[in-house]
Amino acid sequence: MKDGKGKELDLTDHYDEIRNILQQIPRIREATESYRFQSGLKLLAYRQEQDLTYLQLAEKVNDQLSSELNENTIAMMEFGDSAIEETKYREVMKVLGLKAEFERTGKAI
Repeated sequence: MKDGKGKELDLTDHYDEIRNILQQIPRIREATESYRFQSGLKLLAYRQEQDLTYLQLAEKVNDQLSSELNENTIAMMEFGDSAIEETKYREVMKVLGLKAEFERTGKAI
């Protein structure tokens, strides 16, 4: 991202500040607290930690669920896409042994 003068901005230094500002906007807060969004973050972290491609993760899940997920579905899930049923998120999370943050803290879904 560039500033008004064309200079490249490094927003990583301001991540927490930006996140806190965005969390004050009700619709953004609701979206980022959703089960799909939280699950997507966990899926992304898991895939990166395991050094898996979208396809490799889809194959791993398919082997355990006997389902037909593809790499596009995994990518959509990492973004918390609402077009994918929440039950599919729950199945994938369970198979991988993952929990979305609020499941551990008891916050409402």
